[in-house]
Amino acid sequence: MADEEMTRAEGIAKRASELAARAEELARHAHEVAGVDEELAKLESELDALVAEEEALDAGLAGEGEEQAEEQADDRWVNLAESLAERMEALGDRLGDFISGSVDSALHSSLGEGSVFATGAQITESEAMLPVSGPLPVRVRSPGGNVDVRPGLSDRVHVAWRGRGSTLGDLPPLVTVQQHGSYVMIESVGTSGWRHKVVHMDVSVPSGSPIEVVTGGGSIRIEGTNSAVRARTGGGSITVAGVNGEVDVTTGGGSVHVDGRLSGQSNINTGGGSIDVVLHPGTQIDIDAVGTSASIDVPGLHVQGHRVCGSVAGGDGGHLRVRTGGGRARVTQQ
Repeated sequence: MADEEMTRAEGIAKRASELAARAEELARHAHEVAGVDEELAKLESELDALVAEEEALDAGLAGEGEEQAEEQADDRWVNLAESLAERMEALGDRLGDFISGSVDSALHSSLGEGSVFATGAQITESEAMLPVSGPLPVRVRSPGGNVDVRPGLSDRVHVAWRGRGSTLGDLPPLVTVQQHGSYVMIESVGTSGWRHKVVHMDVSVPSGSPIEVVTGGGSIRIEGTNSAVRARTGGGSITVAGVNGEVDVTTGGGSVHVDGRLSGQSNINTGGGSIDVVLHPGTQIDIDAVGTSASIDVPGLHVQGHRVCGSVAGGDGGHLRVRTGGGRARVTQQ
């Protein structure tokens, strides 16, 4: 038991260091925004404290007699591992909030709402609509910013956006919406400078349209599309509600919530933060979920240490793999 918990605690401490490095990398362009450096320093300090705590306990055990160390190792490493797990989950969720907050700050930091810079840049809002003939795959690409996707009218794809545009010259819009063969591409072009690439988008699509969203940083929310979903963000929370089919989502740090009727080869990953999966009736999949803690209330699944595994309704409808670098993995049923 002691060796198992030592390995677990050491692994969590290592991931804490990796999460701190990821936070620094994600925010390296955000130093232009007031207050970001200070918040990042606090986050890194707390993550570094996890590593220091693990090293101190390791040194303390090494200094004790072998017999005494063996007697105390179980309880002390169990307590340490549980403490690190809880704190890693909280810090992973905070990292997601931090990145989302950074992109918001990057968008709004200026001489004032609607103010015009010497470059002619100002916060602008606009929208675009593309006629379509029913559901079709929709892809969204953005260097940074929050993205929300919801079902809309059956004959169009609509996007409203908010970002830093330019009032100088006849420049292209911040966001383009184009059909490429069998799919629609919504792309944020932005301008030079990290802050000028942050664009928040609200997208509506015909119900049943498969969705793919990739943003360099910011939260992603996809609700009610009744389709397969792929989502990637460098950091920020991901919420997918009403999925029907495969789901493949990854965030560098932040909480993840997925609910729907899952099938096919599905994956849910976060560098740090909690993962909650709610299975809708009709889901028949095998599940392998690993977190620093695990819980279930679904017949056919069982918990082995920090892993949830088993088959829902007999399986054969696909496989779901869940991984969090630090945080709870929870699987429930609607």
